[in-house]
Amino acid sequence: MFVILVPTHHQGNPVGQSGLGLMYLHGKGVKADYNKAFKYLQASADQGWSEGQLNLGKMYFHGQGVKRYVTVVIGDGVTDDITIS
Repeated sequence: MFVILVPTHHQGNPVGQSGLGLMYLHGKGVKADYNKAFKYLQASADQGWSEGQLNLGKMYFHGQGVKRYVTVVIGDGVTDDITIS
């Protein structure tokens, strides 16, 4: 699968980019690498691919290779962005 997805990434295909990102995120067929996962998922998300956006958000929520970053509701619709170490 890796051999199939690499060319799609280089062609700017958001589905292939998202697939590569997930492979690196979960270590499926390749060594897990959060930096590469982030790179491919970000490229996919930037093109509007919802699966890339969702999995990039999960990386932020779980702090996988990035600082854990969430938005909290304080009250009366007021929100605050926080980084969790």
